[in-house]
Amino acid sequence: MSHIIKKNPPLSPLWSLASPAQLCIRVWEDDETAVVYDARSGDTHLIEPLGLAILSLLRDEPHNIASINLQLTSLYAPEDHVSIFDLIPTVLRDMHDVGLIVEIPA
Repeated sequence: MSHIIKKNPPLSPLWSLASPAQLCIRVWEDDETAVVYDARSGDTHLIEPLGLAILSLLRDEPHNIASINLQLTSLYAPEDHVSIFDLIPTVLRDMHDVGLIVEIPA
């Protein structure tokens, strides 16, 4: 008798703000971009709308990519979902690379 062992798919990591108290986010009403000042490094980062939406989600609590996709569904038109969701991993990695967010292993 053979036994088939099924492995659970790997859990996706959670993403969180690196240091919420040290980040200052400024958004102008007449512009689609924002700036984030990181008091730890002294760096200021220009953030596009998708990055800003992700930072706003992560301000409240950590999320994985599936949760971010689900939360952002209501912010974008259905015809934009595929292109936006394809960009989320890149935006997360870019914000991680500059130290705005951290990856929490699942």
